[in-house]
Amino acid sequence: MMRILRLIPALFILFSSGFANAGAGKALTIADVFTLDSGETGETVTYYVSRPDGYSASHAEYPVIFVLDGDFNLSHLVGSHEVLVRTGYMPPAIIVGIVSEDRTYHFAPTASEQYPNAGGAEKFTRFLKRELIPALSQRYRTNGHKTLIGHSFGGLFASYSLVNHPELFDSYIIVAPALWWDEEVMLGQLQRTNPESFINKRLFFGIGEDDGYGMKQEMRRFIEAMPAVQGLRIEQSQFTNEGHMSAPLLTTYFGLKHIFSDMMLSEEIGKNFTANAFLQHEKQMRETYGAEAKQSAETYVYLALELMEQERYADAAVVFERNAQAYNTFANSWYWLGQAYEKDGRLTDALSSYEKAVELASQGRGTLATFNDSVKRVRQAITKNAEP
Repeated sequence: MMRILRLIPALFILFSSGFANAGAGKALTIADVFTLDSGETGETVTYYVSRPDGYSASHAEYPVIFVLDGDFNLSHLVGSHEVLVRTGYMPPAIIVGIVSEDRTYHFAPTASEQYPNAGGAEKFTRFLKRELIPALSQRYRTNGHKTLIGHSFGGLFASYSLVNHPELFDSYIIVAPALWWDEEVMLGQLQRTNPESFINKRLFFGIGEDDGYGMKQEMRRFIEAMPAVQGLRIEQSQFTNEGHMSAPLLTTYFGLKHIFSDMMLSEEIGKNFTANAFLQHEKQMRETYGAEAKQSAETYVYLALELMEQERYADAAVVFERNAQAYNTFANSWYWLGQAYEKDGRLTDALSSYEKAVELASQGRGTLATFNDSVKRVRQAITKNAEP
C-alpha cells in the first residue's frame, strides 16, 4: 500500500501536465455525417464517423467499430471508447454509427405473419459488405479488424451476421437481442451452422436484469448453443437495475473490454518480467490493432518504477522507452526515462531525455526546475568522466 501511495503524486503530475491546455478554445465535435446511396437497399443511408484522437497527425491504420442505430448509440459508444483508450483497455478505433430508417425490415432475417414486410437482413448485409465497408476503407486508414454492435432488433441482426456471414466481422457485442423473432429462427440457424465458422471469434452478450424473462431465456439458449471451438471467447453479463433501454451503455463498455482484453499486459509478464516478453507483447498488440495501440500510462509507469525499486534499471529503461514513445508529449515520460538511463550509467542517453523533458516543460507541460537540475547534474557527470 505504501508503494502505491508514493506513486500517486507522480502519476497525478504526469496526467495533469499532459492534459493541461489540451484543445483549449476548440469546439467539441464527436462525428462527421455522411450519406450513401445504396444500390443494395435502394435507400440513401445516413452514417456517422468518429475518428480517434490523433488520427490526422498519424499514419497508423485503425480497427473499425460499427454500431447499429447510430443515432441513438453513437454518443455513449464514443464516450466509452475515449475512457477505454485512455486507460489502455482498447486501441484507438474508428467508430461508425449507422442510421436505419426501417429497423424491422433491415434487421430481421425473415418475414413473419405479424411482420410480412420484414426480412431484409440479407440485403442490409450486402449493403455493409459491398458498399459501406469498401467506402470506409477508401476514405479512412483501416486495418481490417471489425466489430459489430447491435441492440434489440440490432442485436438480432448482429446474431444473423454472426451465424450467416461470420467472415464479415471479427467480434460482436450483442445487447438484449430480439431472438424471439419468428419462433427463435436464429437459434435454429445457429444449430445448423458449421462450428468452424466461429473459430477465434470474440463475443459479448449483455442484457438488463429488468428486461423480460423471455428475452433473457432466449439469449441464454442461443449462447448455450454456441459450439466449443478453438479461440472462441464468449462472455455474457446481466446488469443489475438496468432495463432494455439502459443496458446498451454498460454492455458496450464491458463488451469492448472483453473484445480487446489481449491488449493488457499479462500477470505473468508483470510478475516475471523479461524485456523480450514485454516487447513481443507490445509488438503483437500494435500489429493486431494498429501502431497507435498502447497500454495506459499508469500501466507502463507502475511497472517501470517497480523495476527501478528492484534496481533493474536496464529493464526499467525498456518500459520507460515504450512509455515515452506512446506518451511523447508528457514531460514526465522523458524525465522518468532519463532517471532509468542515469541509474543504468547511460549518461548521454539520460541527458537527451532530460533535455526533452525541459523542452516540453518550457511549453507548460512539466516541472521545469526539477528537469533543469537533472540536466545540470548529468552534464557535470559527463564532463567529470571525460576528464583525464
